Formats: sequence, structure tokens, C-alpha cells
Amino acid sequence: MLNIRTLLFEDVAKAKKILKDLNIPETDPRYTKLRKLLEKNIGYLGAFVNFMFNDRVEYDELVALYQRMQTDKGLFAKLPKPFIQYNSYLELQDDLNKAEQEVKYQKAFKLFPKNVREVLTRDMTNELRDKIISLSDEFIGVYDRLASKENKTAEQQASDQEELSNFYAGFATLTNNNGTGAQIDGEGTAVS
Repeated sequence: MLNIRTLLFEDVAKAKKILKDLNIPETDPRYTKLRKLLEKNIGYLGAFVNFMFNDRVEYDELVALYQRMQTDKGLFAKLPKPFIQYNSYLELQDDLNKAEQEVKYQKAFKLFPKNVREVLTRDMTNELRDKIISLSDEFIGVYDRLASKENKTAEQQASDQEELSNFYAGFATLTNNNGTGAQIDGEGTAVS
């Protein structure tokens, strides 16, 4: 069984092999900057060296990628394979975009009332999924604004609650509320 030390050694060796194959010395300032950037996570060195020297990704873009890896670990956990297995920066970016889309979809989908989620699940198409993703930022923003009680008077809260109820009632109408005709409250629950 491989241990962490072996994996780290292999990734550093991968970085050095890339440099050797491209006839780039280990003293190259770009390489030394990458080593310094990744000194606490040296296991990523092989992938980053590959991105920089084979895919010609600029250092600043790699810094941004590394910072994103540190701040958005959940997104990177959704990648279909471990980060160090990416041999192409373009492939990584494609998979990150797909993971971001999935996160947006799941977040927006969870905000729909239960009856709407059931209808969407039953009738889901790629076109509908893409539409939900494209509207997710706006949908989540409106929901958060209406659901928030922060810095609002009681009158504003009541008005927002009514608007939120209308928001859910619109979904009930769209799905015919499973034929019950019940109203939907501000929490997305059918009421008599």
C-alpha cells in the first residue's frame, strides 16, 4: 500500500521529469516560484508544473487556482477524479465548470417546494436542468432576500412573507399542486 510520503515523492519526481523532458533546469524562476507557492501542499507540484510548462498556464492563474483549492474544497471534492490525476488544465477547468453547475442546480432545486421537486424529478430533461442552472443565481438571490428578516421592519417582513407565499403559490399553480388545489405557505408546504 502506498503511503503519503511515497505519493508526495512521486509527484515531485513527476514535476522534475516534466522539467527534464522540456530541458528546463530546476533553478528556473518559474519552477522555484511554484515550489514556494506549493510548499505546504507539495503533492500538487507535478500537476501545477504540467499546467505551467505543458499547458502554458500563467503563474497568476495558477495562484488563483491554488487559492480557490484552499477556499472551495467542497467544489474540488466534487471533481470526478483526484486533482493530481488531471493531465490537462482544460480538462480540469471543464470538470470544475460542470461541478459548479451541479452545485448551483442542487442549491436551487432544494429551494423548490416538495411538490415541484417531485414534478421536476419525474419530468426532468436536460433542457429543463440547464434552465434551472441558468436561473439559479437569480432564484437563490430572490429567495434569500425574501426569506431574510435581517434589518427589516415587521411590516417589511410581512410583505416579504406574502411575496414569498405568492412565489410558492406560483409553483403550485404550475404543477397544479398534484391536483389538490391546496395553497402553499411561505415555507413551501401545502396548507388547507
